[in-house]
Amino acid sequence: MTSRERVFAALNHRQPDRVPADAMLETTTPKTLMNYFHTNNMQDVYDVSIR
Repeated sequence: MTSRERVFAALNHRQPDRVPADAMLETTTPKTLMNYFHTNNMQDVYDVSIR
């Protein structure tokens, strides 16, 4: 399932193959989160596989 198909499935109340995720954040949010979690790696903040 493509990202687009995943989002449309969720919007149409159908089950996608995995939860759609959006990493579009304010420009300061990633830095704030990395400081909070004491890491320099954004993947550690999400603790998920970023594709």
